[in-house]
Amino acid sequence: MEPTETASSNQVQNTQSRIRVHFCDGIRGLASLYVVFYHSINIPREFPSIDKSIAWWFGWMDHGYAAVSVFIVLSGFCLMLPVIRTAEFRIQGELRSYFQRRARRILPPYFASLLICLLLHAVMRIIFKNGGTDTTGGSVFTPGNILSHVFLVHNLVDEWARRINSTMWSVATEWQIYFLFPLLLLPVWRKFGAGATIVVGLALGFIPHFLFPKSFNLESARFWYVGLFAMGAAAAYVAYSTNPKIQAIRSKMPWGFASCASVIICIGVIIGTNGKYDRLYWALEPMIGAATAVFLVWCSLAAKSGTRSHWIVGALESRYLVALGLFSYSLYLTHQPLHIALMRITNKLHFGVSTELAFRLVVFVPLAMIIGYAFHLAFEKRFMSSPRSSQTQLSFNPIPTEMDAKPIEQPAT
Repeated sequence: MEPTETASSNQVQNTQSRIRVHFCDGIRGLASLYVVFYHSINIPREFPSIDKSIAWWFGWMDHGYAAVSVFIVLSGFCLMLPVIRTAEFRIQGELRSYFQRRARRILPPYFASLLICLLLHAVMRIIFKNGGTDTTGGSVFTPGNILSHVFLVHNLVDEWARRINSTMWSVATEWQIYFLFPLLLLPVWRKFGAGATIVVGLALGFIPHFLFPKSFNLESARFWYVGLFAMGAAAAYVAYSTNPKIQAIRSKMPWGFASCASVIICIGVIIGTNGKYDRLYWALEPMIGAATAVFLVWCSLAAKSGTRSHWIVGALESRYLVALGLFSYSLYLTHQPLHIALMRITNKLHFGVSTELAFRLVVFVPLAMIIGYAFHLAFEKRFMSSPRSSQTQLSFNPIPTEMDAKPIEQPAT
């Protein structure tokens, strides 16, 4: 997952109303929990001989990359919110300050997790004869692997992308998108509009995927995520722009129906791929991104109404899902090494399939959440933006990005 500007206490304030985007944390919390299930109970990959009736019940956990697509769209949505306040769609303040904020938000937990993972692999190397390798059997302790992770470029080479901690590839991709956002996406947006920005973002991934040699087509980086990030930014613009044309589109579009239809279509197509997701993700993930963007617009309009009348938005804004979303980055960074360690232990104990599944559900998932939250308190919370009051009464403060400027007229897209 990709750390994003947490939205539970983010307030988009204008002269008329105070707009909640707590639902972003709720979505992020659910997506992070889904990734935990995906890595811990991946039936087709780890239990290929299991009874088909049992596999069917767990089949919904087999699409972890879909959750990563949701994370990226959320990131574009949240980072675009302050940008749409400006007349020329520019990062507020100096670029140096923007990069410093992004580095403070993403790097300390990332490097803490990287160090812990390397120590864990070293310990396993001592305890287990096959320690010091990842789940694919590849060596962890190589100069290229370690240095590429230190400089967050490991996603560019398939050999490094998923070695130390298989979730970290997406952190590198999002880190690189943070640079592309002000240096490429916003200039394209200002010149050609939101649609062209999405096309350019998708092209960054599609061109190497289809035209470069397979040995270096950058597929492990999934650079079409830049397009998904742009979709999230477009969703923020549609939901909160004061441009009359955008307001007209916002008022005429049946967002509830469009959101429901797009989500159902996505689920249907994913199920219809019949286990071929890994070969078609280049096409499926932009579709998931578009559905997520439409859903975010709908949630924004529902939240902007000042009521919690719709049960979906109300559920996403519940204190428990918001709290889960607040430490979702830490949960994302820590659950996979825990899974690898426990898997090596259970392999030694020779659990049967039923016992193994029960262990992962009853022991691993709760333990992953406990460790993720402890990691959040130790390595992430202090590097969040300065806490301010939240509308939800939590035992800890979320990340705010207060936006107190008056609304301005936006140029047409």
